[in-house]
Amino acid sequence: MFPSKPLGLGKEHLYPYTPNLHSCGYDIGFKFLKVLHFRSVDVTDDVLEYFLSNCPGLERLAVHRTKSLVNVRVGGSSVALKYLVGEHCLHLKSIEICDANLVSFIYKGQEINLVLSNVPFLVEVSISADPTSIDLPFTQLSCCLPQLETLMLDICEVYYNQKRAFPISENLKHLELIVEADHRWALHHLTYFLKAFPCLQRLAVKVDFVHLLLSPLPIVKIENDPEGGVGKVKKASACPHHCLKVVEIIGYRGRESAVKHVLYLIKSLVAPEKIIIDPVQLFEYPVERYPSGIDRGVEVVDEEEEVRDHAMQYLKRKVPSSIEFVCL
Repeated sequence: MFPSKPLGLGKEHLYPYTPNLHSCGYDIGFKFLKVLHFRSVDVTDDVLEYFLSNCPGLERLAVHRTKSLVNVRVGGSSVALKYLVGEHCLHLKSIEICDANLVSFIYKGQEINLVLSNVPFLVEVSISADPTSIDLPFTQLSCCLPQLETLMLDICEVYYNQKRAFPISENLKHLELIVEADHRWALHHLTYFLKAFPCLQRLAVKVDFVHLLLSPLPIVKIENDPEGGVGKVKKASACPHHCLKVVEIIGYRGRESAVKHVLYLIKSLVAPEKIIIDPVQLFEYPVERYPSGIDRGVEVVDEEEEVRDHAMQYLKRKVPSSIEFVCL
């Protein structure tokens, strides 16, 4: 444990369930520190800046669940930092990353002011925030979007602007989206991204059902739900994509909206090779916290089994035989 006084971490700053940080009684050197995780510790701006300035070998930094972090700035002296993660920092207002050698940046929380400048090695970005517009991540990522290879975005409940044209990036190969499957414009959102990333090779769509617990719907039999059938989700014209080979649907449920996502993507891909259906809602049950079905609970596992049966019996029939169909 680190000494509390140099960190500025008194008892009044800690979460009630966080262990107290007692003084070790001796000086601690950070010259060779490479990995640093703060979890449920009230790290202040000054404390974080101290570590960034005094840990020349720091390569990985993660901050989870803190109340005192407001404005974060990374760059300059933090030349070794390659991986930065910030999750659920309750009062965070801004993150500025300038003149840095970051390779990967992950942020999860409320909407913030994100400033990126001169980050030539940044190739992986994940943002799961609460944006008010679907194009907000693109404005904040404009300086590095052309160089990104992997992009992960949460686009649940975003506003739809049919006149918006995203900047085209031909370098992105892997895209992950968390989508609200029942959103009326959900398929139009997918069209945005297919047009923006013409060289995309792998797409993972994590389908979330915001109203599932409030109004559970029965599993839909696809033969009674023809393509383009009526429903909450509006139809969208197919967007031909020549490079996308693999599509993964994560958190799949046999609801009309989820089925429409699969069928829309099949129609849009020119030369698809594989469709992967995964009923486990990994964004709700991450593997590191729920390593097995037992950890997710009997009811959840039973639902997943029902969904697997649905996918194999009904959804597979709609997939051309030339495409490999995998149900995990």
